[in-house]
Amino acid sequence: MLIIVASLADVASANIRRRLLERASWEEHGTFDGHPTYRLENRLLLTIRNLHMDRDGLDQEIRSALGVEPELLVFASRHSSRKGIPSFTVHPLGNFGAAEFGGHPKKLVPTSPGWMTQTLRLLKERAGDYPHAVTFEATHHGPHLESPAFFVELGSTPSQWEAKGPATVVADTLLALRPAEHPILLGVGGGHYVPRMTDVALGHRVSFGHLIPSYAVESLSDTVFREAVAKTPGVRLAYVHRKALEAPDRRRMFDLVEEAGLRVVRERDLEPLEDPVRGKDL
Repeated sequence: MLIIVASLADVASANIRRRLLERASWEEHGTFDGHPTYRLENRLLLTIRNLHMDRDGLDQEIRSALGVEPELLVFASRHSSRKGIPSFTVHPLGNFGAAEFGGHPKKLVPTSPGWMTQTLRLLKERAGDYPHAVTFEATHHGPHLESPAFFVELGSTPSQWEAKGPATVVADTLLALRPAEHPILLGVGGGHYVPRMTDVALGHRVSFGHLIPSYAVESLSDTVFREAVAKTPGVRLAYVHRKALEAPDRRRMFDLVEEAGLRVVRERDLEPLEDPVRGKDL
């Protein structure tokens, strides 16, 4: 079951929830956290009272309360940035270091590369005339879960969080979403918005799992790196943004990638993407 999680404490999340309910014929399917839960085929829309980042163990709560198996949790959320750039972002969960914004220190959440990368592509296709940037973000923040999960975010200011049109783009993406079946990559290097990984994902037949930014590499433990590999199911390849890493960090990442049994690839090694919206059913 694909679980879409909306938070009433998050203006953008509540806005996306309203658009989801408007755009399809959902059926009530019990309650969770004091609010109705809605089902649409293989999707379940549930509402929580507090912020997503504060709900460690939410997948276990869902199993106990609703008796369904959360194969994937997608958190519809706001995105904040100092520059206030309109944006749609997608990212995996977990902390390479301290847990400043939920989750557990040096613990990662399983990814779902085919679903997450296809979300990025559909957002790009559906953004249309909106001025919003469409981008991955590096793995960061909570909640900590045992089930695969990722965030899809609408940014980056209160007026943008409340706008109906961009929230509808996110809602329609989640309603149309099917996972891609492409080779799975671990991403290493780049800034918080990992622009090279975003470009590679939008142009090639690949799906990214955990995304390790340059700022996390210097203090990244071997154990956490191995966890990033283990929690990117099906990964066989790694894309390393070489120019974004200092030489010692680059050499260390190459060594860790090799020790993990992965092969480093360049963009020229990857097959171009001809049909960016083709996926498969869950």
